[in-house]
Amino acid sequence: MSIDAIADLIEIPPMEIDADFAFPCFTLAKTMKMAPAALAERITAELHKGETSSCIFSAMGPYINIHITIGDVVDKFFRGYEQYGSTLGTCLPKTKKILLE
Repeated sequence: MSIDAIADLIEIPPMEIDADFAFPCFTLAKTMKMAPAALAERITAELHKGETSSCIFSAMGPYINIHITIGDVVDKFFRGYEQYGSTLGTCLPKTKKILLE
């Protein structure tokens, strides 16, 4: 599966689920010939290795729940603003020209 196809599967969970986003592992599990819940546990374990304080991952059955810590995200944004100033979030000018025929 492509990264775009995987990203398209990310959804907002129902209100009773304490998560900001959820990734259902059904499609990916079929591709990898694994049980969805086992794949969710495996991916979550790998994500915990590189986990940051801004994002916490947890497996819940065949879903990977994603929790965003908004305070850390805002803090990183302001640190970026201090470093890059008003250019933060803007695209740098492209120096290469491409000729399409």
